[in-house]
Amino acid sequence: MIDEIHRLNPRTTTGAQTADLLKDLSERLPATFVYAGINVTDTPLFTGVRGAQLAGRATLVDCGPLPARHGKREPFRDVITDIENHLDLQQHKAGTLPRHAPYLHQRTAGRIGSLTRLNHRSRLPHLHPSRRSGRIR
Repeated sequence: MIDEIHRLNPRTTTGAQTADLLKDLSERLPATFVYAGINVTDTPLFTGVRGAQLAGRATLVDCGPLPARHGKREPFRDVITDIENHLDLQQHKAGTLPRHAPYLHQRTAGRIGSLTRLNHRSRLPHLHPSRRSGRIR
């Protein structure tokens, strides 16, 4: 899986080399490549001659915000639980974040990127100083 693919610009030298490498890898490896990004069909990566070749090897799956509920399931709460299970906080009480799922869904509009950025920013002060980069991913 390659996230932030919309940032790749094949009109630059390094971007062209990277796009060519992705094309070559997709031809040679028996694997499924998942490219995730914002408005990827409008980016230079999937337009033009080089982009058309890469786009021809891909199937677009338009993913909107994650719903708070889907039938009887709560996919957004499930993601929050998974995030919480991977927190590196020594004094965190399990179940704290899922209790706030409705608020977090409203605050992030169901967007996973917004949720992970919010989570990262909120836990930075609680990490051991050697683990604090201050860099938001």
